[in-house]
Amino acid sequence: MKEKDMFAHVTPEVWVKNEKDLLKNVESLWNMVPLVNISDINSLSDQRLVKFRGMVQDTLNVEYYLDQYEVYDKVTNETKTKTTKFMDEIVYDVCEVFSLINPDHVYALRHVYVGIAIPGFNAWGRNIERNLGLAIGPSPTAKRSIDHVEMSMDEASSTSGSKKQCMSQAPTDQKTFPYPVPAEDPNLEKKCFLILYENTNALKVTDLVEVVGFVSRTEGPIVRIHCVTFKKLDHCNLTTCYTPLVQNQYPSYKNDLHFVLTQLMLGDELAAEYLIYHLISRIYTRNDVFPIGKFCLNISQVPPSILNGFGKGVNDFIELIVPASKYVPMTIENLNTLSFCTNKDYETDTLKTGILQVARNTHIVLDETKLEAGQLNESGIKAINALSNAIVLQSIAYDCLNYSVNMDCDIPFLTISEGKSLLPSDHRVCLQPDQTCLSVYPDSQEAAKRILQNFVYDLRLYLTQARHQELQFSDDIMEVIQNDFVRLRQTRSFVADDLHRLLVLSRLIAISDGKSTLDVDSWRKACKLDKERASRIESV
Repeated sequence: MKEKDMFAHVTPEVWVKNEKDLLKNVESLWNMVPLVNISDINSLSDQRLVKFRGMVQDTLNVEYYLDQYEVYDKVTNETKTKTTKFMDEIVYDVCEVFSLINPDHVYALRHVYVGIAIPGFNAWGRNIERNLGLAIGPSPTAKRSIDHVEMSMDEASSTSGSKKQCMSQAPTDQKTFPYPVPAEDPNLEKKCFLILYENTNALKVTDLVEVVGFVSRTEGPIVRIHCVTFKKLDHCNLTTCYTPLVQNQYPSYKNDLHFVLTQLMLGDELAAEYLIYHLISRIYTRNDVFPIGKFCLNISQVPPSILNGFGKGVNDFIELIVPASKYVPMTIENLNTLSFCTNKDYETDTLKTGILQVARNTHIVLDETKLEAGQLNESGIKAINALSNAIVLQSIAYDCLNYSVNMDCDIPFLTISEGKSLLPSDHRVCLQPDQTCLSVYPDSQEAAKRILQNFVYDLRLYLTQARHQELQFSDDIMEVIQNDFVRLRQTRSFVADDLHRLLVLSRLIAISDGKSTLDVDSWRKACKLDKERASRIESV
């Protein structure tokens, strides 16, 4: 049998009988399980073992299933025990009798999640996904027809070789799940119901996950996948499946990235450096409700002569190096009409997705250069408040009509603006373009894209590896920082928030240079960069 077909004939019944051994096979041959994301939904045969990669968009109600049920064989006069685990139908042969009312039936609960393709997953990531994954074609054997019948208290009758009764409580086609970041190709907007039997509390909304399970083709428009195992993902950069970068080579990759970002920032080396730290930032802990590690950046003072396309050009470049991103032109119309926050639809009992419901580390570029004169309505004001809360607290309020639920997020926001942004930020860098680069705009941004192609693969890997690298703080460096804090408070207005901002910056400087421990050089460089950044703001 070909390696790609090795799971084609594994059915739920076979899995239940050989779960331990089959689970080991799946875990050791994870990439050999066919991937739903790159496959034609119409080619999915019922009870086929598949894999789905995506984001948890919603959690639905639990449902009951028959963990054990009995059928009576009229030919052998035997009573057999079966299960509907990993399937949505009660299956029994034509010579067997099944009755729903039976005190020996054992019911159990399974949990239902809504999984969607990763929001904002960029084209280069999808290309790698297609190269790494196995697509599903027509089933090696003829596809069985599925008869969905009403659940009956009486014995079902049939002249076929087997009988089936549908146990699925799946939502039907009156329920829709809007996609948070519209894809150019509607076929990329894959959605599945993920049915979990174990570790049911391990997943939460916006988690990235890979699920392996059995397909169930119910009458609804969305495929159900009965999970046999799953993995939570830290990120969606599939280049990490290849050979990782060596940490002591980070300075070389950082220099390459700084060079190309300087071209993108029209010759501004300071803006390019801050953009590096923005791109590798993540929240690594929370102090009560306050997120530690976020690095939301505002690039301001964009010259009027290039307002028309600068923000979009920056976004198009970022799309080439991060796996997931979203571009939001901050027009009055968008603020007044787009749904930024997720809300509960009680008619369908589902979450209606907003723009901000994305997986962690999805970069969002807010282009304020598109903002024109106009009046914000109530929705527009809510949008601004939602964005502000997401930037400051990294929290998004899910609107449940009479109350709201705050959900933590980890979204690096980059705001591009002509003046100071109307939104808060952790760091504001006033752009100071080189006049030569400015005179040849937009060719300077296009040149950055061309240069990037020389080392784009390594830089994608560098950004992801650096983002997830750990850093230690020694007692010696903490003493230096404490002494500098006392000195800075005496010389100028310097408060605890300023110290926190410098600590995050110094941490990112050390990580970007491949260091495992924060040292004095990284701390001093952070102080120097921050001083230069502040002086630019004072001179505006």
